[in-house]
Amino acid sequence: MNRNAHPEFSVFKSDYLRGDIIPKPKNFDKMVEIAEKQSKGLPELRVDLYNIDGKIYFGELTFTSQGGFMDFYTPEFNKMLGEKFSIKDFPLKKK
Repeated sequence: MNRNAHPEFSVFKSDYLRGDIIPKPKNFDKMVEIAEKQSKGLPELRVDLYNIDGKIYFGELTFTSQGGFMDFYTPEFNKMLGEKFSIKDFPLKKK
């Protein structure tokens, strides 16, 4: 959220990891608000939004990033993320 690069968690070591390469959109907070609303109550959801000339466009919702095969993070980072997640935090709602 603070656009801080964490190259220690990535297997890639190129300049695109720096958070200052792409300027922060002026409507970044609104984009975050939209993404938070879309993903509320879900264990994982990537919300793709695009800022074009100050207007927010919707791209897609992805429930399993790269089909669960995200090989650009280090094993240590994946373990750290996994320890923060419990399916028990997302009980099924009975109809």
